[in-house]
Amino acid sequence: MPWTLKNMKTISSILPVLALGWAFSTSAGAAEIERIGNGSNPKAKVGPDGTIHVVASSGGAVLYYRYDGSAWSGGPVAGTDQVSASKMNQPALGIAPDGSLHVVYGPRSNMPMVDGHQVDGDPTRGVWYTTNTGAGWSAPTNIIDLYTEYLSIEADGVGLLRLVALVVVEPAYLVSERTWYGGAAEFRREGTTWSSPASLENAERKYAMLVRDAAGSLHLAVRWKWVHYAVDSGGGWHNLPDTGDTFDDILLPEGRSLSPNPYSMSAPHILVTADGTVHAVAAAWSSDSSWVQARYAFNDGTGWSEETAGEKDGELVMDGEINLCSVAVEPGGLVHVFCGQLPGSLVHASGRPGSWSAKEVLDTAMADTVDAPAFDSFFHDGKIHVVYEGSDGVYHLTMDPEPPPADETLEPVPEIPEDAATEDAPDLPAETTDPVDTVDTAGEPDAAIDTDGGDTGSQDVGGGCACAI
Repeated sequence: MPWTLKNMKTISSILPVLALGWAFSTSAGAAEIERIGNGSNPKAKVGPDGTIHVVASSGGAVLYYRYDGSAWSGGPVAGTDQVSASKMNQPALGIAPDGSLHVVYGPRSNMPMVDGHQVDGDPTRGVWYTTNTGAGWSAPTNIIDLYTEYLSIEADGVGLLRLVALVVVEPAYLVSERTWYGGAAEFRREGTTWSSPASLENAERKYAMLVRDAAGSLHLAVRWKWVHYAVDSGGGWHNLPDTGDTFDDILLPEGRSLSPNPYSMSAPHILVTADGTVHAVAAAWSSDSSWVQARYAFNDGTGWSEETAGEKDGELVMDGEINLCSVAVEPGGLVHVFCGQLPGSLVHASGRPGSWSAKEVLDTAMADTVDAPAFDSFFHDGKIHVVYEGSDGVYHLTMDPEPPPADETLEPVPEIPEDAATEDAPDLPAETTDPVDTVDTAGEPDAAIDTDGGDTGSQDVGGGCACAI
């Protein structure tokens, strides 16, 4: 249902971290929104100990927030006062299996913004890195001296840090002719040093998103004109199932005119549920350069759902002026898709493949952010969570999951009068009644029942980082 409360948002903007929130109802159940603090373009992940970690940027600094299940805390990360104002170089967050936090970001550049695009001057150069293993953030260091954009970082199952970035060709820089993209490349940290870039197949790719599943495999979604996917379980990147190719082409609208704009899909959002199913969403772009639809596909290990159906479009979830989307999945399989809708609303639909609810508006003051990953969603600790950029900072929405199905109602058994029950009962010989064996169960422990539904995220549980701010 549509909902706004401008006065509370005005009050909340005065405080850097707000503990107050407000509740409302949705088609899926009760929900609550609270303001985390200042910042834009937030990224959120859940650590092994269940703590929610968020990075964003504001005033040139990286902002870090953490949620311990009851309250948010956080603020600027020392030494990170030169973060790029461009959406292309916002902080990215990775969490290793041991709970340590890893953040990369691009520095400021001297490129002025014109109509929302950087023109002239030098592009952003270098990737800066800081880590927090529990004792506070390390001093930022320049780990890659290349022109880069659209960063994503994650650790694999053995803790090896992997960074994917769009590397800009040097020295050519002609935005109008689009000749400056060198393609997506991967960097790996070996000891204390980072490897040279290893180019990923199909050069012109950007908007990368790396996700680690419970088994330690890394899943990568990147986008150029459409969305592409690959997985690495330790032997290198490949499609799923492995047919010898590196990438699957997914969410590729066939028959859609790409003129006058070469793009057809927005930045992708993916997650991997506990059963290993990969879920992907993105917004489709029409030929007149307007966002029009949220599209969804999944892969249970046997192939992508929209390929099975003989098409590449993915499944339509909702339409409208949709720009960015994210996905969350409940343990029972209900899929939630959240999208930004121009000119600034957070919208939602839920369902299962083939059946989706009507679109509903959750917040009418979402930031008007187009064409850049700006929010995350996930299921954790019995709730659906969404972390997104509002009109005056970073917000956190929680939503109740789908209620469990009601137990089947058993028809009452009619009572039988006592005399009727014995009236025509035949006499049985005593010897025909076998004795009933008895089993001594004294001292036998009751069977353990696992009542923990678990999270559908991709983080292991155990250990963790009580990371200092």
